Amino acid sequence: MYDTRLIILEGLPSTGKSTNSDFLRMQLERNDKKVKWIHEVAHPHPTSFFSEACLRRSEYEILLQSYPEAA
Repeated sequence: MYDTRLIILEGLPSTGKSTNSDFLRMQLERNDKKVKWIHEVAHPHPTSFFSEACLRRSEYEILLQSYPEAA
């Protein structure tokens, strides 16, 4: 297995992204993998930097505290 750190499930609304990602999360946890599930509309989102590009410095620091790997 690859050393994957990010898995993204894409699809149209109501096609089972949340259901399948929850199943995948459970399977990974059963295999002693550390998993963090993030909903697509979560803010701040670690893969979406469109609005984050306009953050004040203090807001950016809060983002980095939440997602230090984004630095």
